[in-house]
Amino acid sequence: MGPMRCLAVILLLIATPLSAQSVQDRASAQIDALGPIPQTLTQGALEEVVLPFETATPFEASLGDGDLGDAIIATRAGDSTASQAFRATVDSATGRPDVAPSNGALGLANLAVSIGADSVAGMFSGDSGSCTSDFDGPIASGTYNCSAPLTQDFRYCREERQVTVHRTDRWSCSEETPEYRKTCARNIEWRCTGTTGGACLKEAVLFSRPVSWNASGDRVETTFSGGGTGACSLREKTIQISVQDFAEITSLRLEDIAYQGVAQLRVNGQNIWTQGASGGSNLTVKSRDCGKNCAVDAVYAGNTWIEDCSATPNTRTPSIELEPEFAQAAPGPNTSLENPPVRALTGSQSLPVQVTLITANTQETGPTLRFALRGSCCSEFTASLGDAC
Repeated sequence: MGPMRCLAVILLLIATPLSAQSVQDRASAQIDALGPIPQTLTQGALEEVVLPFETATPFEASLGDGDLGDAIIATRAGDSTASQAFRATVDSATGRPDVAPSNGALGLANLAVSIGADSVAGMFSGDSGSCTSDFDGPIASGTYNCSAPLTQDFRYCREERQVTVHRTDRWSCSEETPEYRKTCARNIEWRCTGTTGGACLKEAVLFSRPVSWNASGDRVETTFSGGGTGACSLREKTIQISVQDFAEITSLRLEDIAYQGVAQLRVNGQNIWTQGASGGSNLTVKSRDCGKNCAVDAVYAGNTWIEDCSATPNTRTPSIELEPEFAQAAPGPNTSLENPPVRALTGSQSLPVQVTLITANTQETGPTLRFALRGSCCSEFTASLGDAC
């Protein structure tokens, strides 16, 4: 709120007669005209007019010299109404803006003075009087000199301009309703409402080619087609495996293989197991010198001879654990909990794991890979939410 400004113009007329009766003579005449007043200023009249009054005893009256300072500090720093009024008054006094009267305000004062000057001059109009002024422009004060020579009356009128600025401060207090944020936990109890066990694993573990499951759902195998015309060569078979997020596989092991000749297993492009050799060298077929005018096709792992190429049936148990390769999604619910009842279905699956079988033989009837599984599985979850906060 802007400050309220009021303009007040005070026109002081100080008449100083320079002829006729003196001031003392006039005062004496007025006193004589009053008459005697002893009958008014009597003891009884004074007691009747002036009523006895006993002042109240404020708290400050009981304070000694050493207590005043502490009382002042307590009032300034306290929470009482007096303390709040004191601080508000101090803030009002120390926070007042500097105010300078504008030219418009002084112009209004000049106008009022000019009207006042006409009034003063009118006092002498009947006596052929005249006034002169040295008041010129927006200055703080000036003088009008008026004279009436025919009556020997000369007067000096002093005029002052006073501009007053009034400021009004208003305070208001309001109490806001406090707001609190409450955080609480709701118990969530999940239960499986879908298939479990081996039946669930058959849904959760995905193979890129046809497979056969056993009745309990913990073993699975796949058989590739055979081939070969009698010449020794390398043959490659591949299968991809992934796990959906409603199963948690603790073990998925490539347990055993059946094939002809020599075999090597790769997982995601890396040689993991090689029949009759260690290390990661790839299988190759080379000609081996077997004596005078004798050469046969043989299977090597790098420079290591494994055996001469044949179609001999073999069954081996490499027992390669594949579970660390899957990077499974977290098993269980993955659905928003906002609207109960909450049901969580499959939403994602693990990274695919590629298993490659390389055989070296003259002919094969069809190699087989067999896997063993362990883990927990549920094809659907339903949640029961605890009491509301």
